[in-house]
Amino acid sequence: MSKISKIAVLGATCLLIGFASLIQLRFKDEIASAREHFIKEQHAEAQDHVRKVTQSLRSIYENLRMLAVLPSVRTTQRHGENFSEEGLITFQQIYNNLADNVAVSEVYIVPIDFTPDRIDTVTLKKEAPILAFDQLIVDPGNGVALAQRRLQMPGSASSDYTGPPQIEDFEYAQLTQHARWLKDHYPDISHVNGIAMPMVSGPEVITCDNTHFVKTENDKDRSGIIFSVPYFGMDGQLRGTISAIMLSSAVKDLLPTPNLALVNTETQYFADGDGIAQLGAARGLVEAGQADPALIYSEATSLSLPEGNSAWTLWSGTSNATFWASKEVADAYNERRNGAIILLFVGLAAAAMFSLARRNLKQARALALGHERARITAEKSGAKASEAADQLRHLNEDVSRLNSELSARLRDLSEAQEEIIKRGKMAHLGNLVATVAHEIRNPLASIRNTLFLLERKLKNANINADAQFLRIETGVLRCDNIIAQLLDFSRSQRIECSVQDLADWLQNLLEEEAGRIDPAIVIKLALPEHDMPVGFDPERLRRAIINIFNNACEALELRRANEPEFKPEVLLNLTQTFRGAEITVTDNGPGIPQDLLAKVGEPFFTSKSFGSGLGVAAAMQVAQLHGGGLEVQSIAGQGANFTIWLPTREVRVLAA
Repeated sequence: MSKISKIAVLGATCLLIGFASLIQLRFKDEIASAREHFIKEQHAEAQDHVRKVTQSLRSIYENLRMLAVLPSVRTTQRHGENFSEEGLITFQQIYNNLADNVAVSEVYIVPIDFTPDRIDTVTLKKEAPILAFDQLIVDPGNGVALAQRRLQMPGSASSDYTGPPQIEDFEYAQLTQHARWLKDHYPDISHVNGIAMPMVSGPEVITCDNTHFVKTENDKDRSGIIFSVPYFGMDGQLRGTISAIMLSSAVKDLLPTPNLALVNTETQYFADGDGIAQLGAARGLVEAGQADPALIYSEATSLSLPEGNSAWTLWSGTSNATFWASKEVADAYNERRNGAIILLFVGLAAAAMFSLARRNLKQARALALGHERARITAEKSGAKASEAADQLRHLNEDVSRLNSELSARLRDLSEAQEEIIKRGKMAHLGNLVATVAHEIRNPLASIRNTLFLLERKLKNANINADAQFLRIETGVLRCDNIIAQLLDFSRSQRIECSVQDLADWLQNLLEEEAGRIDPAIVIKLALPEHDMPVGFDPERLRRAIINIFNNACEALELRRANEPEFKPEVLLNLTQTFRGAEITVTDNGPGIPQDLLAKVGEPFFTSKSFGSGLGVAAAMQVAQLHGGGLEVQSIAGQGANFTIWLPTREVRVLAA
């Protein structure tokens, strides 16, 4: 091999090694980037879990605090003989809410000087709490239905006990510890900052809730935790505690995912999800509320809860295998593999080209030396050289074609992956919206219940707060409407159509909604004289039209607030066109600026200071699910037109 050939081979080898090094460096950078993104995603998800768990624990605290300020509680005597019927009903309702929403087993009213081993001079038995609300768990072995237990007031449960003994000694011992701590730190109400009462807890104890114990006879299944808040008498002195008992199995149910653990290092309380054992995390670090450095992601977050005798931490982590199985890591490996394949292909092509060139060079040299001896042989050799050049050209063309096809396949693969990611995000959005709707509607139901009780009590006291109640009810309805819009937008399941007279249906809908609109707004309805049978989903279409109708009324109210002499009007018109049935909502409000008109219908876009920005987007989706659409026309200062069109039965026949 000549010196020039050796230099060429060495240069090509160095070039290939350099490209291989670049591919490996890029692979390492992508793995590092995927690791950083993975940690950020897991952290964001963990913060959402922190919020949900905090809300659940705060729900327990807020309900106990609400009970602690009830007049019936603050003035109750040692054996609760002066506890009013209304106080019992209110207490029972809040106990039912705690049992339904966070699975609280029992709620006690405990005197501050509670001594379980002392004989009560009135009952001639060992001392017991003032009142105990535990009807939903009393004697689970006697077959009494849960609905029947809800009707029983404290002390009215069946005396014919059929289950295992109910052990209350451990609960009572910890209740006395809570009372001692509160006497030392909060002897009177002056030590409380406003309504921020402390909440204390302790280590896990055996409770008297035998709901699961009757089946397993395992003490772990009746072990739980006690939460207590103080209550003060009308003189401001500490009178006792309101205490809630909650099984550890119910605490675990508060954890949204199995890779979480709720830790209180000061009381040595620990509740972990079913997936913690599979993470590979050090058990001691989890129980100590500390991140495990051996895991790519783990962290411990302090929960924002009322001041008390200890702090709570939510530990979260993800197995390293989850990271290495992630899409971004798979993409990095695929890119490195594809780069190696291309590099190998280029190396083979270069080797083939070098081999051909070297062979041609030898042939040319032989032809030059023997040119004088054999012209015919030289011509044949020239023909062979020309043929080899053609082969080399064809080889280069094949390489170019293969590179082009490989790029096209990679581009198609990238587009397919993006489509899969988009569908996955929409599915995740649907699950997230359903979860958020469930989590918000539970406290909204509690607000309505509390509002009902408060309104009844204020009316009995001849206190007029109708305006305040109306504002609260309006806020609750607005929240519920936003939830409905979120659900409408996130749901993509098939609509449930029935054929109805659309004109008659619209007239009934407008009559129902007219009573909720400002009387100053003139509402007009233009309907055809003949029937218009159309197949549609009444509930989905009702919310779509109400969203657009309410938007028009809000725009009119805004202009009327700025122009007192303005006469607001809104027209709902139903017509038959070549597309089918068209429902147009027209207002003479301020209109929509041209720079914002193109954004109308985009999810979460709104020009108002309130609202979800999903009203028009959800209406557009409903129209499209019907096979129709939604169009928006507006001129700034001259109002806006929103048209929903639906294909009628005749249009479908023509289209077929």
